[in-house]
Amino acid sequence: MLFFEDSPEFFKSYLWNNLKTAPSFSQVFHEVKTAADLGEKEAQAYVGMCYEDGLGANFSFFEAFRYYKLSADQESVKGLRLLSHAYEKGIGVEPSYELFQKYGLEAMKKYQEKANQGNDYALFCLAQEFWEGCGFGVSADDTFVYLSNIVKTIDRSLPLLGLCYEDGIGTESNLNKAMELYLKSAKHKNPLAMFRAGILSLEKKEFADFRPEGLLYLRQILQDSNNTHLKEMISTSLKNYLVAK
Repeated sequence: MLFFEDSPEFFKSYLWNNLKTAPSFSQVFHEVKTAADLGEKEAQAYVGMCYEDGLGANFSFFEAFRYYKLSADQESVKGLRLLSHAYEKGIGVEPSYELFQKYGLEAMKKYQEKANQGNDYALFCLAQEFWEGCGFGVSADDTFVYLSNIVKTIDRSLPLLGLCYEDGIGTESNLNKAMELYLKSAKHKNPLAMFRAGILSLEKKEFADFRPEGLLYLRQILQDSNNTHLKEMISTSLKNYLVAK
């Protein structure tokens, strides 16, 4: 049986990469669901995500909630956070701010415990809460410190740290440092990094030398992304750039 508890970051990378590249999404989903139905709590959390997003499985908010609940009942920190998310958004259940807060705070407590034990992935999850707008007590200063501590071990922290430098979150604004982080992450095809590097190259004269590369990143997102809002933002920026030019 697959075992993911000790390496949720590896599991997530494995799951999403294979779901998006395998000849059959359902093939990978079946593998993960087998582990989930045998009681693997981390697999249960990700099976719920598959049902919520329709990856490898038919869309089913009911099944998404059921698997989130199974995972949370085993005190999986991921399961707790996803159950909180379900109560916030009304995914397979009536929305409840009280239960959104209850399970979210339980997840944050567990992430903090893991972070205190030196778990970098837990620090990343805590920092991510700030950017997702839930907070649960994570401050701007905390976010910057967490991301700074894990930037060498978790690649996905690079663009978030870049946002801190770009917007002055927990530190002084430093666009050069932000661009450095975006470009480093964009080379690994991180969509957020590609987006911000592209936008800065268009909007800031000091980054004009990066404009050809930035335009390529933006066009790649337009071609590959399913995020309609993001595509609209890029299209608007490109139109403004062409008008100004």
